[in-house]
Amino acid sequence: MFTANYANDVQGVVLLDCTSPETMLPYKNSVPLLNRLFPAMRAVGFLRLISAINPDILSNQSKGTRNDFIMLDEYHRTLDKIFVLQKYQDTMMIKEQEMRLINAKVIAENPFPPDIPVSMIVAVQPGDENHPQYQDFMERQAAWVNQSEKGRLYTLTGRHYIHHYAPDDICDIIISMTQGQE
Repeated sequence: MFTANYANDVQGVVLLDCTSPETMLPYKNSVPLLNRLFPAMRAVGFLRLISAINPDILSNQSKGTRNDFIMLDEYHRTLDKIFVLQKYQDTMMIKEQEMRLINAKVIAENPFPPDIPVSMIVAVQPGDENHPQYQDFMERQAAWVNQSEKGRLYTLTGRHYIHHYAPDDICDIIISMTQGQE
């Protein structure tokens, strides 16, 4: 939306393992019950109790998708645990989930300006191409990024949170966007 409304203030857009609005539109807009319960569990101290029993249980729920935290030293792993205890599924995260279809509709109606470079970086794993939905997903991603005449779709080996798996490749893509621009 920022790019559509303020094109003169944007040099380029980098999308890290995002989902095109067209991919989101068929889904129903609901937030799982467990996600809605997190604020109450936090308020009554249940999350702290769980963490006291098993200090890694909450953060370990996402470590597989976050490259097993190999990019984090012990201090930052501790900060991550604190974040999970204090912020995971807070009211802002739940509001984001509630708004995802509304936002997808708005974004679908406001394409990228054709003259702004857009790089979409999609995380893929070996074997993804064998999944029935893979081709359709990649076609939707390509169609979205190709709204820009300077749109480019990249695939990098990794999982969601691709910046934890391929930070140097992402930097190279961003740098390549700036070459030839003045």
